[in-house]
Amino acid sequence: MHNTHIKWTWFNFSELSTPQLYALLKLRQDVFILEQASFYHDMDGLDPVATHLCAFERDELVACLRLLPKAEDYIHFGRVAVKKSYRGQGLGHCIMKELLRYLKQHNMQDPIKISAQLYLQSFYSTYHFKAVGLPFDEEGVEHITMVRELGRVEA
Repeated sequence: MHNTHIKWTWFNFSELSTPQLYALLKLRQDVFILEQASFYHDMDGLDPVATHLCAFERDELVACLRLLPKAEDYIHFGRVAVKKSYRGQGLGHCIMKELLRYLKQHNMQDPIKISAQLYLQSFYSTYHFKAVGLPFDEEGVEHITMVRELGRVEA
């Protein structure tokens, strides 16, 4: 199991070094654009205002998440990616626990809204997210809107 040596670090955009930013964008490109064959604008202008969770094993970026500023009464996160060779080892659960710990630590208890890939609906349900509306196509990948209600920051 790889994740015993994982270091979780939160960065504001300006705190990311050039090699860290390159690794972050490469991981997202590998997962979302190449593996999922979803050709979309990953660099959408939101990274500079986001907070980024990065998981490193030694100096290798193995997972990431992007937390956006509160908008329309919701906290939003996305761009959750785990390097292919690290999947199936519980890193997705580690990412969610670290996110919820961060939100609690920073007293961010607003409802959370995500656009989840449809195949991950049951995963997010384990963290008290509920589907809202019907599935929809987002850049060639089926998604569903999911919401976690106010104050539910425990894992």
